Parts: sequence; structure tokens; C-alpha cells
Amino acid sequence: MNKPRKNTPKKSSAATKPKPQHIDYSTFNTQHSTLLLVGVCVIIFVCFHYTLQNQFLNWDDWIYIPKDKYITSFSAANLNSMLFHDITLNYYHPLTMLSLAVNYQFSHLNPWGYYFTTILLHILNAVLVFFFAKTLMDAMVKVGYKAIPVIPWIVAVGALIHGIHPMHVESVSWISERKDVMYAIFYFTALMMYVRYTEGKKFPWMLYLNIVFEIGCILGSIGLNSFSLDFTIKGHNFSIGDSSIFISLFILLAAAIVIELKYKKIKLELFYVLEIFLLSLFSKPMAVSFPLSILVVDLLLKRDIKFISGQGSWLYREAKALTKLVFEKWMFLFIAFLSGLQSIFLEIGHDTVVFTHGYNVFQKLLISCYSFTMYVVDAFYPVNLSSYYPFPNLTSDYSLPSIFYVMPLFALAIVCIPLYLVRKQKDLFRVVLFGVGFYFANVVFILQFLSAGTTIMSDRYSYVAYFGLIFLLVYLTHWFWFKNKSYRMAIRISLALICGILAYMCYERTLVWHNPETLWMDVIAKNHTQSQTPYFNLGSYYVDSGKYEKAYPEYVTLVKMNSKDAQVYRNLAMIYGLRRQYDSSLFCFSRAIKFDSVDATIYGNRAITYANLGRFDMAVKDFGKAYSVDTSQIGFLSQEVGLLLQLGKFNEAIADCNILIRKKPQEPGYYMQRGNTYLSSGNPGPAVQDYSHVLELQPKNGECMYDLSVCYLKFNDRSDALKYAIMAQSNGYKLPEGYLKTL
Repeated sequence: MNKPRKNTPKKSSAATKPKPQHIDYSTFNTQHSTLLLVGVCVIIFVCFHYTLQNQFLNWDDWIYIPKDKYITSFSAANLNSMLFHDITLNYYHPLTMLSLAVNYQFSHLNPWGYYFTTILLHILNAVLVFFFAKTLMDAMVKVGYKAIPVIPWIVAVGALIHGIHPMHVESVSWISERKDVMYAIFYFTALMMYVRYTEGKKFPWMLYLNIVFEIGCILGSIGLNSFSLDFTIKGHNFSIGDSSIFISLFILLAAAIVIELKYKKIKLELFYVLEIFLLSLFSKPMAVSFPLSILVVDLLLKRDIKFISGQGSWLYREAKALTKLVFEKWMFLFIAFLSGLQSIFLEIGHDTVVFTHGYNVFQKLLISCYSFTMYVVDAFYPVNLSSYYPFPNLTSDYSLPSIFYVMPLFALAIVCIPLYLVRKQKDLFRVVLFGVGFYFANVVFILQFLSAGTTIMSDRYSYVAYFGLIFLLVYLTHWFWFKNKSYRMAIRISLALICGILAYMCYERTLVWHNPETLWMDVIAKNHTQSQTPYFNLGSYYVDSGKYEKAYPEYVTLVKMNSKDAQVYRNLAMIYGLRRQYDSSLFCFSRAIKFDSVDATIYGNRAITYANLGRFDMAVKDFGKAYSVDTSQIGFLSQEVGLLLQLGKFNEAIADCNILIRKKPQEPGYYMQRGNTYLSSGNPGPAVQDYSHVLELQPKNGECMYDLSVCYLKFNDRSDALKYAIMAQSNGYKLPEGYLKTL
């Protein structure tokens, strides 16, 4: 029996709700990301193109390239030095030095190739910033944040801001800071890997990279088996063979490869992140901040919630969860700690670490707050930038300038006000906490509480730290974009203006780094009364370039600033000598000796001044002092011979010539000097022997042939005298008028 059908009322067509249209943002991303990134790369290159015309600077560049013998070839000795020693007396950064060595094979001493490489590495970092920001935003949705579709052009703007920010010009337009762009590449890569590790992703490509590392270890253990790493701890000497280091690394990497291939259940992802972190450390020790950076990534991705367990107050459980997160990173923290200690001890050994700089502990805290605040100010208002920010002078009552005493309030405001404004929105609170926390994590070690160097802050230290602020801009732009459509036009215009202004300022800043003259003149224009370093470096550049008159006012300024650098007075004395102001020259040389009594060049150059005044006895004394201070300065001993000859002190001159010949037996000039001395003393026999030896070394020395002719004439051997006179003439030597007629 059929059941009666229920009369179900039909819904009217007006009451039917249409399905919301789905926008495939993943397809949108794929189609536009590549084109956007190409545009970002082109804009960055255009902004930095003038850097390709830059010269080497007289501020550390000479340590890294022109005078660095280790990068000239990949010999076993050079590789040992680059891989295991601090060859720049600056930092231990072997990967950076290897990159410069590769550059040298193609560019030698042409700066263009080095700058071109650095620009490309900087562009790569901008691309990594794009993908890291996008990776973070995608991961945030997976852990419970409101789904905000990633808009590629907004993320690209963030990458562009990283690439064209004027604060980052120093890292690109200064070859010595190749280490910034190098360590950032591995730093951002490791951060992206860590985010994917938190999502349970694997890195199969690391298997192939480790195989490459294995091959490198084999080659290293074979090629460097005769070298060792020597070090001293508390007076005890230790030595580890280079081959032992490579073999140990080989075993560790081999174990990782075997586990990856045969024991799939063992997770190596965090170990792989650690490997890339090490590469970042080997590019620049500033990567020690990495453990703090991944800790704030944990907070952004709500990993603390995952570890919250047990009973107790929220604060107790949160602290317990954070402790577990910190413990998870014990290996990162341990390696960072060791790297930090190594850097500190290296800097102490090179006298570049100053614990107080003349300030007390409270003043150092004020200076740290000032640096923290000014890096943020320069992020949003990058004007009046300088390559050199000197420490402030204390007032007459040994206080800092008044601005420093309010800096702790500004520093607290930078941290607390943004967090307070979003305190009721938990997700947005975490985003702001990440942005501020990432910035803090990457500047905390360079806030000059423990001073390294002579500057209170440096633009280059913002290179990685600014990602925290850039990510805040990117995320909040997305947030406002979807919050209200009426904001969108204002957002487009604002971001376009920001990028346009930054691009112009970036290009203008690259002009400053063109050469030492443009660099130090810019510093002097902005900090003309606070530091001697800019005047000293500018004066040194002029002297090295032969522009002595341009150097003069810089050194006069240094004297007025009560400089105690002997080189200042030495160079000023030489300039006075060129001006024939010999009394002023002698005065400056005496001042130079007061500050440095073991610089042979000071005595040698003062001797030249005495000689110009005809005071040969004083000149001989200073030449002798110069040689006694530094026996490698045989040029001064050679000049002393000439003066002794004029003073008729032949025995002393011959004694000096004997020293010169023992040191350089293949130098014909020294035999020539001794021959002249013998001839002048009326002893032509030994002179003939010396002149004959000169002709063995220089068969076409016309002057020596003439001197031989004179010797034979003294022997009344007119035949040989005529022979050598004709030979001298045929080799371009101009004989005295009528000399041939006397023969």
C-alpha cells in the first residue's frame, strides 16, 4: 500500500541564496608572482646601477681585496687560511672570503665584478623576502588565523622595500659588507625551512646538497692534509689537523644521508635547518640572532599553544610552553653562543672591542636605547643617513646630551604602544609581537652595550632586522585591504609614493659610496665636529692619490682636534716638505716621533728633509735610525750611502753597501753604489769588480759602462777606457762633452 506523499512547500526562487563566487587565489599567485618578481629585480638593479662605477674604498676594502693575498688563488695554503683563520682581523667569515676569492679569479682588481656580484646577491635576498613573507602568511592561515588571501603585488612591495631601502645601500655599495648579503641569503632560507618544518614538510633536496658537501669534505681532507688548526687556551697549545675536521664532518653528513635514505621515520628537518644556519654563521657572525628569530616565529605560528599543558595559571603554563620551545632549539642556542664567544675573543684580540668607551653602565644603556630607537626612526624616515655615526661627546659634567635621557621612553613606546593598541585582537597582537620581536632579536646584539668599533650605529645592521617591520607593513596592508574596499585606492597611492621616494633616496645614497672622497666628504658634512676618523680617511685618500694640497686642510683640522695619530703629523710634515716649508716639516716629524717612536718611515722622511736643508750629518743619523728600527727598510740605508759618499765617509758607505748586497745579492743598484764609493775613494780596482758584476746583471747599463771607462782611465788603460765609453754611448748614455777626445 502506497504511503501518501507529504506536501512539502516549495521555496520561492527569490528566497534561494546564490552560492558565493570562489576566487582561486592560488592560480592568481602563480600567474602573477613571477612577473612581479622580475619587476622588483629590475627596479632594484636600476636603483643600484651607479654602484657598478664605484671604486675600492679606503675603509676595510683594502683588507678584503687589494692587499689580501689569500683570495688570489685556490692553493691549499690559501684555502686553509680562508677556511680556518680570521685572515681579515675582523670577523671569521670563510664563506664570504671564498665568494670574494671566486670574484678575484674573474675580476682581479677591477671593482666592477665585485659590485655586480653583490647587487645580484642583494636582489636574491629581495626575492627570498618575498617568499618568506608569503610562506609565513600561508602558514598563519593553517594555524587558525583568519583566512586572508595573499595578494602577490603587496608582498612584492614588501620585497621591493627591502631591496631599495636607503638603509640597505651600505650593505650593497660597500664591498667589505659582502658578508651582509651573504649571511642574509642563508638566514632567510633557513627561516623558510623552519616554517615548513613546523608544518611537517620535508626537504628532499637537502639529500643532494649533503652529497655535495660530502664530496667537498673528501677533497678537503686530501688537499689540506698537511695543514692544522692551531690555537691556545690558558697558555696551552692545541692543534687539530684540517683533515680531521673534514673527516668528522664527513661522518656526520654520511650519517644524515643514511638516515634520510633508510630510516624515513627519523625526522632530520630541524637538523637541515641547523645546517643552513651554520652556513649563515660562516658568512657573518651576526647570524647568532637566528635562534631568537625562530622563537618569535613560533609565537607567530602559535606553537606555544601546542606546548601548553597541565594545570596552573595561564602565565605559568605559557612560561612552561616557552621553555619547551627554547629547549627544542638547544643546539641552535649552543652554536650561537660559541660563535658569539669566538667573535668577542677575536675582537678583543684585535683591540676592536671596547667595554666602556668612557661611559658608565647607565650611559651605555641609554646609548643602546638610542640605537634601538633610531634604527626604527630611520626605517620610516631615512634622511640624513651617514656611513659613520660617532659616539656622542660627554658634556663638561660628564653627562650625555639630553636627548639620550628620553630615549628609554621612546624605546618602550615603540614596543608597548603597538601591542597595547591591538591587545584585544589576539591574532593581530601576535602579528605585531612578531614584527617588533623579530626586529629586536636582530638588533639586540649590535646596540653597542658591548662596543665593537667606533660608531654608535651602522646602517648595515638593519639589513635583516627590518624584515620584522616590513612584514608588519605587508600584513597590515592586507588586513586593511580586505577590511574596507574604500581604503584600497589610498593604499595603492600610499605604497606607490613610498616606493617612489625610497627608490630615489636609494639611488642618491649609492652616489655617496662612489669613492673615498665622496664617502668621507658626506660624513664630514653631517658629523663634522664629533670624530677624527672621517678627516683622517679623507686625508689619507688624498695622500695616496697624490693630491697633497687637498689633504693639507684635513690634516690641519686633525691637528686642531688634538690628534695623537703619528701618521697625521708624518703626512702633514711631508706636505710641508713638498711646499719647501722645512722648519714646519721638521716640527711635525718631531711630533710624529713623540706619538710613535718605532715607525721607520717617520725617521726616513725626516732624514730627507734634513738632506734638503743640507744638514747631511742629521740626515745620516735619521737614516741609520730608520734602518735600526726596521731592518726591512733597506731603501733608507741605500739613501744613507749616497749621503755618506757626499760627506766623504767612504768606509761607512762601503759597510752599508755590504749589508745591502747581503740582503739583495741580485740587486745591481747596490753593486753600483759600492763601485761608486770605491771609485770616489781612489780605489778603482774593487770598483771594476763591482761594475763588471752590474753588467752581468744588466748588460745594457750605459751608466755603468761609463764608470768602468773612468776606472780604466785611472789605470791609464785608454784602450779599455775608450771601449767602454763607446759602449756606454751606444747604449744611450750621454758622455761628458769632450770625454772621448781625452781618450
